[in-house]
Amino acid sequence: MSLNFICIGAQKAGTTWLFKRLSELNDFNMLPVKEIHYFDKSDQYPTRSLIKNNRFIKKIQDPYWRKYSTGDILASIKSGKGLIFKLKYYYFNSAYNDEWYLSLFKNRSGICGDITPGYALLKTADIQRMKIMAPDAKIIYLLRNPIDRAWSQYKYARRHKKFHQIDIEDAKSFFNSDKMNLRNNYLETLRKYAKVYEENQLMIVFYDAIIQQPKQLLTQIVSFIGGNITNTKPEKLNLRSRDNSSLKMEIPDELHQLLTERYLNDIQQLSDIFGGYFSDWINPEKNISAKQPVIIINQKLINELKKM
Repeated sequence: MSLNFICIGAQKAGTTWLFKRLSELNDFNMLPVKEIHYFDKSDQYPTRSLIKNNRFIKKIQDPYWRKYSTGDILASIKSGKGLIFKLKYYYFNSAYNDEWYLSLFKNRSGICGDITPGYALLKTADIQRMKIMAPDAKIIYLLRNPIDRAWSQYKYARRHKKFHQIDIEDAKSFFNSDKMNLRNNYLETLRKYAKVYEENQLMIVFYDAIIQQPKQLLTQIVSFIGGNITNTKPEKLNLRSRDNSSLKMEIPDELHQLLTERYLNDIQQLSDIFGGYFSDWINPEKNISAKQPVIIINQKLINELKKM
């Protein structure tokens, strides 16, 4: 089996950038489906999964499944790549169980992983199940300032609307949702994963580093997983690419103040434990982050998390 790593999020924090950059590397053999949503396919989670239903009749009754499965399969046919079509068809038309999930990675040459931001929301029991199924997989948690991440998620969720003026009340309702609070509760996610995974299996990665030092960031991620970025010619890597971007629009002061009041204490706690970019989110002028684009969790940090 070659399930070498699992990226658990966060949403709108650069996971698509990571998926595309790893797909460009010679050492990697990523699946054509970025977000598998296996461990969060239960209705208890707010994420939308294409693999909730095992019976075909139930699948075709789901408009979300019909829309995305048809589009993806047709695109794979047009690509002329038989292996991609085979994998897409297998993804959309299977009975979904643990054996199915592991079979996606079985006998694949090169390094492979699952990048599903919804896994940041998993309950401890599902994290434990993940660990049992892939005991040696490295866990990557890609984070972004929760104020910026929340605003980006809102813009992305409303991307089909033509913004002439921000609906402040609509935005407030979006920010006050349980789903939003779960996605921005970085400390709780770290605590849960630290209880299940061994030290040195967990890495914190920062969206900020994608902007400021993408090559150094990618090099450290690849090394952590077990690959080597130098095995790929530099011209094949689109390090400055912006993928899955939201609308370009500044957040109104009222909404920025709302999110600042909500998340400043959380950011301060993260800064106290880890420093680095967490500290920059509070005091950008200090520029501590240049020396710490990633953080590999160790026993000392796990002990600090357990105290919180």
